[in-house]
Amino acid sequence: TSGGPLTLNYGHAQLFVLRTRSGKAPEVVFDPPLGRFLTVNNSVRTVGGKQKSKIEHRLTFATKAGEPHFTLTLSGEVGAAVAVKPRYVPIPDATAFYLAAMHQFMQRQGIKVGGKIRVGTAPKKATTFYVKESEKTLTDVVRLMNVFSNNTIADNLHALLAVRGSSMSSVIPKAAHAGVRLEGGSGLSREARLTTNALHAALVAQQHKPNRSPLLASFPLYWKAGTLRGRPKL
Repeated sequence: TSGGPLTLNYGHAQLFVLRTRSGKAPEVVFDPPLGRFLTVNNSVRTVGGKQKSKIEHRLTFATKAGEPHFTLTLSGEVGAAVAVKPRYVPIPDATAFYLAAMHQFMQRQGIKVGGKIRVGTAPKKATTFYVKESEKTLTDVVRLMNVFSNNTIADNLHALLAVRGSSMSSVIPKAAHAGVRLEGGSGLSREARLTTNALHAALVAQQHKPNRSPLLASFPLYWKAGTLRGRPKL
């Protein structure tokens, strides 16, 4: 099985830290549950009053006994009277995480799963026994991609467009191609290059397209302060 760009809350898992009596360690709820594929190291303590929670969390990935395994490490304090809110934890290896989550999901559905899970290529003659189609459209994906600055969605979307034969010219006018090199959709690659002229040309080109609304909705803020503060005006 495999996970796509719409899988698992846009590349994040949900974490709930449930407050308890002062001085005690709060209960930690991780969603989706990973069962034996997750180890939780929780050093968070509950403090009295309505003091704001100060919690640091980190999810790491490794291979354990030939299977994917994740470790969630938490530290800090949570107020005993503070409302419980979901926290979003970036997933370090989306494919391995998807496999572990699917394994646990099937077990909860009463499906017996034997052997070990591993990341690899499924045989061409493999039998498809479960299909999950997302209700979200491409427009929905674009609207939310930049809101969370989700690199997983951006990279998968870039790969999908490349497979379907879309070219750079569909986003950046040919006249502004000089000095531009696209390496994935997230922009994290050190090989990626984008000039200010190309970025300006791309935004101007989008301004005149009838379907530009999803792009505009994906830009919640340029920045929180400074000369770029506020929403973009296209």
